[in-house]
Formats: sequence, C-alpha cells, structure tokens
Amino acid sequence: MLSLRKAFTVAGLATGAMALALTGNSAYAAGSAYLLYTTDDNPGGDLDWWGAYSGTQDKWVVCDNQADGYAAKGTVTWSGGSTTLYAKSNGDCTYSPDSWNLAEGTKVTLKVCLNNAAEGDRYCHTATSSA
Repeated sequence: MLSLRKAFTVAGLATGAMALALTGNSAYAAGSAYLLYTTDDNPGGDLDWWGAYSGTQDKWVVCDNQADGYAAKGTVTWSGGSTTLYAKSNGDCTYSPDSWNLAEGTKVTLKVCLNNAAEGDRYCHTATSSA
C-alpha cells in the first residue's frame, strides 16, 4: 500500500519537476510543497513539507534514511516561532501532529540536517516556503 508520504511525494514530483530542472538543486518546489535532502553525498535525511497541498492543515515529515550514527533533524521556523522534529534511526520518520497549522500565507524557513551529540548539526539544507 502506498504511504501518505510517498503519495504526496509522487504527486508533488509531477508539478515540481519543472522547478527542479530550472533550479538545479536537490529540492523541488511546487506551490508550497518542498522535498529537501541533507547535503551529504548520499543524503541521510530528508524533510517533506506539504503546506497548502494537505488541505486545511500544514503537514511535514522528517525521515532518517541511513544507519550512519546521525539523526535527521528538521526545523520549521516562522515569525514568532519554530518547531523541530527528529527521526533517530534508519528508516524512521516523524510526522507533524495532525492539529499543527499556520495561517495561510505565513512565510516559513525549512531546514533539514544530520545531527548527533558529538558534532551537532551537519550537512544542512535550507529553503523558504509558505503555509
């Protein structure tokens, strides 16, 4: 069965393909949907932001893609606040709560990093979007 995360990724890829081709970076932008990968050579983490694509509530997820000793850390920041999610082991994904929502049009900064206690944040990728 296709997971919600994969379904949104597949749907976003069709509309985001042109933006990716034009920008040449490792994030796709389609309206307010983004898929960001950490900047290491074989990305160990990702952050999927679905914003307005998820209906009345903003949705996002952080996933750890490798057993490399790092957790994936995703942060969403907006004027007046921020929230952070961690995915701590290979294959682990952590989703925003269903009740999480920002006012439509709110500008957000999205950031995904690999993180461990000894080194802190590494291989970060940042983008901006809106709710």
